[in-house]
Amino acid sequence: MKGIPPFKWVRVRGLCLAAFCALTACTHYMALDYYATELDASTKGLLLLTMKASNEFKPEHQPFIEEVLVKKDGGWRGIQFKTDPPNQKLSGQFNEYLVSLLLPPGDYTLMSAGDTSIRYDENGNYGFFQIPIRKRFEVRAGTIIYGGYIDAVNRKRVNDDEERAGIIFPVANQLASDYFLGTFDVTITDRYDEDVARYRAFFPALRGRQIERGVLGGGGP
Repeated sequence: MKGIPPFKWVRVRGLCLAAFCALTACTHYMALDYYATELDASTKGLLLLTMKASNEFKPEHQPFIEEVLVKKDGGWRGIQFKTDPPNQKLSGQFNEYLVSLLLPPGDYTLMSAGDTSIRYDENGNYGFFQIPIRKRFEVRAGTIIYGGYIDAVNRKRVNDDEERAGIIFPVANQLASDYFLGTFDVTITDRYDEDVARYRAFFPALRGRQIERGVLGGGGP
Protein backbone atom coordinates (compact mmCIF):
# COMPACT_ATOMS: atom_id res chain seq x y z
CA MET A 1 0.00 0.00 0.00
CA LYS A 2 1.45 3.35 -1.08
CA GLY A 3 2.69 5.54 1.76
CA ILE A 4 3.02 2.72 4.31
CA PRO A 5 6.56 1.59 5.19
CA PRO A 6 7.38 -2.12 4.73
CA PHE A 7 6.15 -4.27 7.59
CA LYS A 8 9.20 -5.70 9.34
CA TRP A 9 8.60 -8.21 12.10
CA VAL A 10 11.97 -7.52 13.67
CA ARG A 11 10.90 -3.92 14.28
CA VAL A 12 7.79 -4.92 16.22
CA ARG A 13 9.32 -7.59 18.45
CA GLY A 14 8.45 -5.57 21.54
CA LEU A 15 4.85 -5.16 20.39
CA CYS A 16 4.55 -8.90 19.72
CA LEU A 17 5.91 -9.72 23.18
CA ALA A 18 3.52 -7.28 24.83
CA ALA A 19 0.59 -8.62 22.83
CA PHE A 20 1.43 -12.22 23.78
CA CYS A 21 1.70 -11.34 27.47
CA ALA A 22 -1.57 -9.39 27.31
CA LEU A 23 -3.44 -12.21 25.60
CA THR A 24 -2.29 -14.74 28.20
CA ALA A 25 -2.56 -12.40 31.18
CA CYS A 26 -4.86 -12.63 34.15
CA THR A 27 -6.74 -9.38 34.73
CA HIS A 28 -6.75 -7.28 37.90
CA TYR A 29 -7.89 -3.76 38.76
CA MET A 30 -6.41 -0.71 40.45
CA ALA A 31 -5.81 -1.29 44.16
CA LEU A 32 -7.04 2.13 45.28
CA ASP A 33 -10.32 3.95 44.83
CA TYR A 34 -11.51 7.39 45.80
CA TYR A 35 -13.79 6.17 48.59
CA ALA A 36 -12.02 3.36 50.46
CA THR A 37 -10.45 4.44 53.75
CA GLU A 38 -8.47 1.24 54.40
CA LEU A 39 -5.93 -0.78 52.47
CA ASP A 40 -4.78 -4.28 53.41
CA ALA A 41 -1.23 -4.65 52.14
CA SER A 42 0.03 -6.89 54.94
CA THR A 43 0.87 -9.84 52.68
CA LYS A 44 1.38 -7.91 49.44
CA GLY A 45 3.10 -4.74 48.29
CA LEU A 46 1.69 -1.67 46.55
CA LEU A 47 3.39 0.12 43.64
CA LEU A 48 2.27 3.68 42.87
CA LEU A 49 2.93 5.30 39.49
CA THR A 50 1.78 8.42 37.70
CA MET A 51 1.43 7.92 33.93
CA LYS A 52 0.98 10.64 31.33
CA ALA A 53 0.30 9.76 27.68
CA SER A 54 0.11 12.15 24.73
CA ASN A 55 0.11 12.08 20.94
CA GLU A 56 1.94 15.01 19.42
CA PHE A 57 1.84 13.32 16.00
CA LYS A 58 -1.98 13.40 15.87
CA PRO A 59 -3.18 15.64 18.75
CA GLU A 60 -6.84 14.99 17.92
CA HIS A 61 -6.33 11.35 18.95
CA GLN A 62 -4.88 11.39 22.45
CA PRO A 63 -4.09 7.90 23.85
CA PHE A 64 -6.32 6.56 26.60
CA ILE A 65 -4.46 3.92 28.60
CA GLU A 66 -6.75 0.96 29.16
CA GLU A 67 -4.34 -1.47 30.79
CA VAL A 68 -0.93 -1.82 32.41
CA LEU A 69 1.02 -5.05 31.90
CA VAL A 70 3.37 -6.54 34.49
CA LYS A 71 5.41 -9.76 34.29
CA LYS A 72 6.89 -11.61 37.25
CA ASP A 73 10.49 -12.77 36.91
CA GLY A 74 10.65 -16.41 35.93
CA GLY A 75 7.04 -16.51 34.75
CA TRP A 76 5.68 -16.54 31.22
CA ARG A 77 2.19 -15.27 31.96
CA GLY A 78 1.55 -11.56 32.24
CA ILE A 79 -0.47 -9.77 34.91
CA GLN A 80 -2.81 -7.22 33.38
CA PHE A 81 -4.26 -4.32 35.37
CA LYS A 82 -7.25 -2.40 34.04
CA THR A 83 -6.86 1.32 34.62
CA ASP A 84 -9.41 3.75 35.98
CA PRO A 85 -10.43 6.79 33.89
CA PRO A 86 -7.80 9.54 33.66
CA ASN A 87 -7.27 11.50 36.86
CA GLN A 88 -6.50 14.52 34.71
CA LYS A 89 -6.95 15.16 30.99
CA LEU A 90 -6.73 18.07 28.59
CA SER A 91 -8.43 17.61 25.23
CA GLY A 92 -5.89 17.52 22.41
CA GLN A 93 -2.98 17.51 24.85
CA PHE A 94 -2.71 14.52 27.22
CA ASN A 95 -4.31 12.00 29.57
CA GLU A 96 -2.82 11.37 33.01
CA TYR A 97 -3.40 8.43 35.35
CA LEU A 98 -2.81 7.50 38.97
CA VAL A 99 -1.83 3.83 38.87
CA SER A 100 -1.86 1.54 41.91
CA LEU A 101 -0.73 -2.08 41.55
CA LEU A 102 -1.11 -4.56 44.45
CA LEU A 103 1.20 -7.56 43.99
CA PRO A 104 2.60 -10.51 45.95
CA PRO A 105 6.25 -10.18 47.02
CA GLY A 106 8.77 -10.78 44.27
CA ASP A 107 10.74 -9.28 41.39
CA TYR A 108 8.80 -7.93 38.43
CA THR A 109 9.10 -6.05 35.16
CA LEU A 110 6.66 -3.31 34.24
CA MET A 111 6.31 -4.29 30.59
CA SER A 112 4.01 -1.73 29.00
CA ALA A 113 0.88 0.38 29.13
CA GLY A 114 -1.63 0.91 26.36
CA ASP A 115 -4.71 -0.45 24.62
CA THR A 116 -4.57 -3.89 22.98
CA SER A 117 -8.24 -4.06 22.00
CA ILE A 118 -7.64 -3.31 18.28
CA ARG A 119 -10.91 -1.44 17.99
CA TYR A 120 -12.42 2.02 18.18
CA ASP A 121 -13.88 2.53 21.64
CA GLU A 122 -15.84 5.10 23.57
CA ASN A 123 -12.69 6.82 24.82
CA GLY A 124 -11.67 7.68 21.29
CA ASN A 125 -8.80 5.21 21.05
CA TYR A 126 -8.08 4.11 17.51
CA GLY A 127 -6.81 0.55 17.63
CA PHE A 128 -3.71 -0.90 19.20
CA PHE A 129 -0.91 1.03 20.87
CA GLN A 130 1.69 0.01 23.40
CA ILE A 131 3.94 2.24 25.48
CA PRO A 132 7.15 0.25 26.06
CA ILE A 133 8.46 0.61 29.62
CA ARG A 134 10.31 -2.62 30.52
CA LYS A 135 11.61 -1.51 33.89
CA ARG A 136 12.26 -3.83 36.80
CA PHE A 137 11.03 -3.36 40.36
CA GLU A 138 10.82 -5.30 43.60
CA VAL A 139 7.72 -5.82 45.71
CA ARG A 140 8.02 -6.42 49.46
CA ALA A 141 5.14 -7.44 51.68
CA GLY A 142 3.61 -4.64 53.71
CA THR A 143 5.32 -1.82 51.78
CA ILE A 144 4.02 0.99 49.59
CA ILE A 145 6.49 2.20 46.97
CA TYR A 146 6.38 5.25 44.70
CA GLY A 147 7.80 4.16 41.34
CA GLY A 148 7.96 7.48 39.53
CA TYR A 149 6.30 9.71 36.93
CA ILE A 150 6.13 8.10 33.48
CA ASP A 151 5.71 10.49 30.54
CA ALA A 152 5.05 8.89 27.12
CA VAL A 153 4.82 10.97 23.94
CA ASN A 154 3.93 9.51 20.53
CA ARG A 155 5.86 11.21 17.74
CA LYS A 156 6.76 10.42 14.14
CA ARG A 157 9.41 7.75 13.66
CA VAL A 158 12.59 9.02 12.01
CA ASN A 159 14.28 5.66 11.31
CA ASP A 160 13.57 1.93 11.29
CA ASP A 161 15.45 1.35 14.54
CA GLU A 162 12.70 3.08 16.50
CA GLU A 163 10.02 0.81 17.89
CA ARG A 164 6.57 1.37 16.46
CA ALA A 165 3.84 2.63 18.78
CA GLY A 166 1.34 0.21 17.23
CA ILE A 167 0.81 -2.46 14.59
CA ILE A 168 -0.54 -1.86 11.08
CA PHE A 169 -3.95 -3.53 11.50
CA PRO A 170 -6.66 -2.35 11.34
CA VAL A 171 -5.11 -0.08 8.72
CA ALA A 172 -7.63 2.79 8.81
CA ASN A 173 -7.58 3.09 12.60
CA GLN A 174 -3.82 2.77 12.97
CA LEU A 175 -3.11 5.40 10.33
CA ALA A 176 -5.76 7.77 11.68
CA SER A 177 -3.98 7.87 15.04
CA ASP A 178 -0.52 7.35 13.48
CA TYR A 179 0.47 4.71 16.00
CA PHE A 180 1.88 2.56 13.19
CA LEU A 181 3.95 5.44 11.85
CA GLY A 182 4.83 6.76 15.32
CA THR A 183 7.00 5.81 18.27
CA PHE A 184 6.74 6.57 21.97
CA ASP A 185 9.43 8.56 23.74
CA VAL A 186 9.26 7.44 27.37
CA THR A 187 10.87 9.20 30.32
CA ILE A 188 10.67 8.32 34.01
CA THR A 189 11.34 11.02 36.58
CA ASP A 190 11.20 11.35 40.35
CA ARG A 191 8.38 13.68 41.43
CA TYR A 192 7.95 12.08 44.83
CA ASP A 193 6.78 15.09 46.82
CA GLU A 194 4.25 16.29 44.24
CA ASP A 195 2.91 12.86 43.30
CA VAL A 196 2.68 11.44 46.82
CA ALA A 197 0.79 14.55 47.98
CA ARG A 198 -1.59 14.05 45.07
CA TYR A 199 -2.12 10.39 45.89
CA ARG A 200 -2.87 11.16 49.52
CA ALA A 201 -5.31 13.89 48.49
CA PHE A 202 -7.29 11.56 46.23
CA PHE A 203 -7.04 8.25 48.13
CA PRO A 204 -7.97 8.34 51.84
CA ALA A 205 -6.47 4.87 52.41
CA LEU A 206 -2.97 6.33 51.93
CA ARG A 207 -3.27 9.12 54.49
CA GLY A 208 -0.91 8.47 57.36
CA ARG A 209 0.78 5.56 55.55
CA GLN A 210 4.51 5.47 54.87
CA ILE A 211 5.34 5.60 51.16
CA GLU A 212 8.87 4.71 50.13
CA ARG A 213 10.72 6.25 47.19
CA GLY A 214 11.70 3.55 44.69
CA VAL A 215 11.79 5.02 41.20
CA LEU A 216 11.91 2.35 38.51
CA GLY A 217 15.42 1.51 37.47
CA GLY A 218 17.03 -1.26 35.41
CA GLY A 219 15.62 -2.60 32.18
CA GLY A 220 13.75 -5.85 31.75
CA PRO A 221 13.25 -8.27 28.84
